Amino acid sequence: MVDKCLSATSPIRFLKAKEKAREAEREKMGLISKAREQEIQKLKKKGEDFDSPMIIGTPGTDLITLAQSEAAESTLLRLKKEAIEALPENMKAAALVPNLTPFPMNRFMATLTPPIEGYIEKINEAARKSAGKEKLR
Repeated sequence: MVDKCLSATSPIRFLKAKEKAREAEREKMGLISKAREQEIQKLKKKGEDFDSPMIIGTPGTDLITLAQSEAAESTLLRLKKEAIEALPENMKAAALVPNLTPFPMNRFMATLTPPIEGYIEKINEAARKSAGKEKLR
């Protein structure tokens, strides 16, 4: 039992990008490290497919998604520049100054629907009633 504890590996291996690339190249050549071997055995025991390429990084950040988001962002920046260029000279200078004022803390959160008339009064009344019942017990 002591030997198992001393030779146990951590359940989650953390590899830097450089190390991941090196290990992938070694696997292509047929060289597998003991740690990777143990990882594959653990995956076999769990019944997971270990031959398929593993997802590295956050889900949704594959190259296609990243390229689409970068394209959308660059389009927005290009449109912003074009809109500023279309402004008259006296307004263009004011548009180029960044607005760094903080968002007002007393402003309510934006919602998709308008507020329901009398809803908050009903909630407050129900809260007062339930608070009164708890005190009686």
